[in-house]
Amino acid sequence: MEETKLVGITGNTQVNPTLVSRTGTDTAYILTVINQDNTLHMLYIDGLNLRTKILRPGESVTITIYPKRGGVYGYYDRRAIDPEKGTTVAPIYPLGQLMIVKVAADEWS
Repeated sequence: MEETKLVGITGNTQVNPTLVSRTGTDTAYILTVINQDNTLHMLYIDGLNLRTKILRPGESVTITIYPKRGGVYGYYDRRAIDPEKGTTVAPIYPLGQLMIVKVAADEWS
């Protein structure tokens, strides 16, 4: 089995990038996850209790995150899921981080 990678296709196009958002009541971070592998995958963001559905090869899903508080949250792939048992057959390890930062008001405007 190959190593799982999260690759940005728009904006930050690095492998397993640090995703960055700001806090705020008017802020939404929209993340589209596409499974371009030949096995099942599910993205999970620790600390925010967010996850995608189990994605079959070629499937995609868009999740919207409304960051209310700052922090650094790991994102994981619950990869190699046994479709019959619904359990992971490979270890779960962090791929990268979602960093949510509080942005101070612009005092110069």
